[in-house]
Amino acid sequence: MHKNSLSINWKTVGFIFLLFLALELLSFYSFLNPPAKNIITTIVAIIFLLVAYFNISLALLMATAELFIGSQGYLLSFGVGGANISLRIIIWLIIISLSIVDYFRRPDFYKDKLRNKHHLFFIGGILTLLIWGSIVAFFNGVSYVNLFFDANNWLFFLLFFPLLALPSDFIGKLWQVIAAGSLWLFAKTIFLLYFFSHNFFTQPVIYKWMRDFRFGEITYVSGNFWRIFMQNQIFALLAAVFLIVYLWQKRARIKETADLWLLLFFNITTVIISYSRSFWLAGVLTLFIWFVYVIAKGRFKFVELLRFNFILLVVLLFSWLFILLTVNFPWPYVKPQVGGIVTERIASTTKSEPAGGSRLALLGPLWQGIKQNWFVGNGLGVTVTYFSRDPRIVSTTAGGSGVYTTYAFEWGWLALWFKFGLAGLLLFVYLLSKIFIMGWKKGGVFRASAVSLLTLILVHFTTPYLDHPLGIAVILFNQLLMFYED
Repeated sequence: MHKNSLSINWKTVGFIFLLFLALELLSFYSFLNPPAKNIITTIVAIIFLLVAYFNISLALLMATAELFIGSQGYLLSFGVGGANISLRIIIWLIIISLSIVDYFRRPDFYKDKLRNKHHLFFIGGILTLLIWGSIVAFFNGVSYVNLFFDANNWLFFLLFFPLLALPSDFIGKLWQVIAAGSLWLFAKTIFLLYFFSHNFFTQPVIYKWMRDFRFGEITYVSGNFWRIFMQNQIFALLAAVFLIVYLWQKRARIKETADLWLLLFFNITTVIISYSRSFWLAGVLTLFIWFVYVIAKGRFKFVELLRFNFILLVVLLFSWLFILLTVNFPWPYVKPQVGGIVTERIASTTKSEPAGGSRLALLGPLWQGIKQNWFVGNGLGVTVTYFSRDPRIVSTTAGGSGVYTTYAFEWGWLALWFKFGLAGLLLFVYLLSKIFIMGWKKGGVFRASAVSLLTLILVHFTTPYLDHPLGIAVILFNQLLMFYED
């Protein structure tokens, strides 16, 4: 992809959107008919295996598409022995297995790719973190179960090897998947907001499907507003930041970039409805840093900055009005509400608010664990016990005490320090900084992608993504994009 070339093929986007819809309907059907779940998952897995065997590039695009609609990966799953194997794990196993076979077929090809010192240092650094975290955990007596479930996300980084074999036109095709994913996230988020704000009689069924299949959280806010949060909405935030930076760099006439402004509208609307303070804060902070840089460099006409910000303000206004129209649409009739839900959400960052209070309660015990082994870390799978106020967690604790023990922490960067020590934390920061700096230097879409990576890094402070498949995918594609060799 040329660094200043970005276009959307709406026919391709529409086709991918219909595939997303088909998979969601299959998922909902498997929820309503549990006996059919294994059969449906097996059929989808066989289709994916055939595609991957004949066209690994297309299979990796499909794997990327699954991230946009799968959230935690349980869009579909295969139940065996009381456990559920997610579709994401099945996809990962298929791709890795076929890549191993491909490596033995043409080892020289992969060895040549790994002669790129940037790629070699990146994957070497990631594997060092994984091995180091596992060794320290072993000496700290961590159970193999905890170690496996804490380390398995990091195994997603192994997709780096099959990604090395991708052709140069993959990035252009990936952009169509991103556009379709943005459209789908917008459509699903708006549908759920409308559905819950109008209190349809099947509301409990949709809620249970969303909860049991780990798509996200739906919670009541006030009036007829509901919070529709899905973990994969992180892509809407990253796409929004990417588009704002790219559109500013291009500064073309609206007629030439109308489809990109429309895509920005979709993503901003999705981010607002997510009611995620982590998303909002990271997005605003990233754009503040970006525009401070833009003003400091001064390579623009003042009227251009006014014009751009005016258009951006109009997009924000239309997003907000569209949300108000959705929740107040007069069929079925609902009492109109025009509330300050954004200000309410920001103001609720207190100890009395369950999610915020739980984060603050975790902070002390987590910091104590960091101080005990501040340089080498405690290892993967090591747990921390704290008092949670989150109703979802309290309901699972003995007697509703709220005493909760876990190895999964909301404070993402502190969690990395806790597990890998300061040495591991600095190594990870260095790997990410190399990707960011390279993208910044290359400019165009590469710089826009680097700035969106910065947003992900900021989100990770309060909501862990960099060690989750959703965030790992972003890191992998940025690594390959920035250091791709024709």
